[in-house]
Amino acid sequence: MNVPPTYQIIYNWDGAPHGYSPVPQTLEQFLDGVFAPLIDTQVDALFWCIGEHTARWQSENLEQIGEVHGRRYENAAAYIHSENILRMLERGEDPHSAIIKRGHELGIAVYASLRMNDNHFNGAQLPDLDKLHHSELTQLRKDHPEWLLGNHTSEWFALSWDLSVPEVRKHRLDHVRELCENYAWDGIELDWQRHGFHLPADEAFRLRYTITDLQRAARQVTDKIGKKRGKPFYVAARIATSLEACRHIGYDIETWLKEDLVDLLIGGGNAATDPAVEIKAFQKLCKPHGVFFFPGFDSGVPDPWVGPESTDHKNRLRTRAIALRHHCEGADGIYVFNWHAGAKGPRREMLCEVGQVSTLDQQDKIYAATHRYLCYEGPWR
Repeated sequence: MNVPPTYQIIYNWDGAPHGYSPVPQTLEQFLDGVFAPLIDTQVDALFWCIGEHTARWQSENLEQIGEVHGRRYENAAAYIHSENILRMLERGEDPHSAIIKRGHELGIAVYASLRMNDNHFNGAQLPDLDKLHHSELTQLRKDHPEWLLGNHTSEWFALSWDLSVPEVRKHRLDHVRELCENYAWDGIELDWQRHGFHLPADEAFRLRYTITDLQRAARQVTDKIGKKRGKPFYVAARIATSLEACRHIGYDIETWLKEDLVDLLIGGGNAATDPAVEIKAFQKLCKPHGVFFFPGFDSGVPDPWVGPESTDHKNRLRTRAIALRHHCEGADGIYVFNWHAGAKGPRREMLCEVGQVSTLDQQDKIYAATHRYLCYEGPWR
């Protein structure tokens, strides 16, 4: 059993700083963007999103970002983000190694965060694959539509990988292995919640062993690396916010814990903050196995924004209230996702507060009733 250090706040950076400077971005500009919101805050672990389906390093086995379209991009933002990565590599620079080095200099643990089944294809369907232009599209996905969920899942996520397919699991494990073996990360996060559509609808509980199979294989990779380097290589996993949702999606948390397949569990919504994380239920499972549990914030709490306060002010009040409730219910720390921030601003202010009860205790808050909802129309339906 690997017991990681305790973290006040885990900050998941989704890679956005690659797009914060014009092309060509310098390595120092990039590092400034990554660490500006974190220095002198309660953040002591950085989970760096290394991408979705393509490699952002020199790879012999994986397709590189932008490769499928010959470095022709769908918009200016994709051009800036992708070309800044590629030109660093062409100059012989490695942004991942630089992040790890700078993080350790600042006393911040640095994990790789791999989105296991990200789907930012804007609701595209299987017949759209031939004409779809997206920087994270791969030739492998185009060549094998039979490996995708298609109409066996929620409409918006039709192009998600079907993890019941052995070839898909091998492909994702190849990504995990190469990512872990190439860099001196403190650990890896398998982000199952970006996005939580992995198996044919209504069959996920029956097929849950397939996701466990991949989780187990990833653990074998990290254990081998940890043994070779003489110190643990930690495994985190981001899962749903209720045990019912985990079973529905296909996360067999009880088996993961019994077989020691994870060191940190993070409860997060699919694409928004769920304020009602079942912390006590998860901790009842986690504590006997020495696994830490972190409830997560996403970019915001779902609407409506009611009341007289400004949106930013209300968000700070609600964030404080939710964080304090998480602490009081036994959270081991706080996890934040998609909190795009800089050296100043309200989110940096929150990063100095939400990690401890003592810094939240006397602050103004808004407590609200919580509810869950399903979105049947529009983007992210």
